[in-house]
Amino acid sequence: MNTNIIQKSFSYLFLGLFIVVLFACKKQNEIENPIIPTPEVNPPVGETGMITFNGYPNGVYSSAMARNDFYGTNISSWKDNRAEIIDKMLRVKLMPGDVNQGFYPQFDIVDGTSYEVSFDVKFAKDFDWRAGGKLGVGFGIGDVIAGGDPTNGNGGSARIMWNQTSSGKIIFKPYLYYTGMPDQYGTNVVNSAFYPQSGSLKDDTWYNIKMRVKSNTNFEANGSIEVKINGLEILNSKTINWGDNTGGKNKGWIKTLMFQTFRGGQGAEWESAVEDYIFYDNIQVTKDPLTPF
Repeated sequence: MNTNIIQKSFSYLFLGLFIVVLFACKKQNEIENPIIPTPEVNPPVGETGMITFNGYPNGVYSSAMARNDFYGTNISSWKDNRAEIIDKMLRVKLMPGDVNQGFYPQFDIVDGTSYEVSFDVKFAKDFDWRAGGKLGVGFGIGDVIAGGDPTNGNGGSARIMWNQTSSGKIIFKPYLYYTGMPDQYGTNVVNSAFYPQSGSLKDDTWYNIKMRVKSNTNFEANGSIEVKINGLEILNSKTINWGDNTGGKNKGWIKTLMFQTFRGGQGAEWESAVEDYIFYDNIQVTKDPLTPF
């Protein structure tokens, strides 16, 4: 037999044996050290764009759906029986007789010193305004102080409420808790900070609310709150002490997203005898916003 043919035959045989051994080792390694897929990590709330409800059919909007839309953040106090999708909008139910209770979930967000939120909101047709309540998306700061609890440098909150004034005018106004606030309950900082300046809010009408909060440094009153409604700036205060940030306490840092819809206040004038609804859409939360407010 030709010597070259013999050499080639041994070469092919050796190559074949090498491939068999290599494949066997690879399979054994896969058995002993299986590849575990790395789970997809959802980005912090607000970093992937606007939250709309266009992709959902009419029906219950569950806590699982909310957790997915708000990018996997921890959530508390969600009530599936209060939230539903209606014609590509989120509709939240207000129950008869409820005062200072209802729908008030909170989401954990990445701790930060500057956050902005924008959302669209409307009241159902023939909405029963009563004295008012809290609504929409706001921020919890530090230990998330609200409900008449003392701040004492432990944190605060920034929310929006609707309110019927003594003259019967229906308005939006900021509702804030911060260190050194003049009252036990939420304050507006500036009495003239409300919307609309003339006339009243209307039912079955969309409004856009935009709010930006920035933490103070150390334990100083140099934090800020800015609010715009339908593009009109109603509040711009840079003298807020949200909480104590000295020594790494971070009680003035923004830590929580508050998504609340309930009638709230003291007395029968806040209570309604009817079931009612508030609608939401186009929610966008941005950490460390860079664009001009």
